[in-house]
Amino acid sequence: MRLVVVTVGALLLLGSATAPAFAKAPPVALSDCLLPEVRPDVVLLACGDGTQSFDALRWTRWTRRSARAVGTAEINDCTPSCVDGQVHHHRAVLLADRPRVCGGRWLFTRVRLFLTARPGGGQPLGQIVMCHV
Repeated sequence: MRLVVVTVGALLLLGSATAPAFAKAPPVALSDCLLPEVRPDVVLLACGDGTQSFDALRWTRWTRRSARAVGTAEINDCTPSCVDGQVHHHRAVLLADRPRVCGGRWLFTRVRLFLTARPGGGQPLGQIVMCHV
């Protein structure tokens, strides 16, 4: 009986060692001024002074080619200066695409922010290239 248990155990180990390993590719991350993340809650768009950020309410798409979120853009008007400026909140859509390997990790390298609740909202407020390749 002991021989049967050892033989079955050895076969199970051998079977798991020879089984093909289908590793799933890691998701593409979004890197802002901080560390790369998948589906971040907040995306900081102005690294120098923090005057533009995006709060993601919901990620509506996240694939290996692109990502899309709806949420709120927080933009400081920097009037009369960024220290004394007013922060304005706008409904917005954030689009990330152009995935590339950057620093050994797949990242979306272009981020565009569209303000949806003002005239001209169809034009991107800005385009940020996160990794120059």
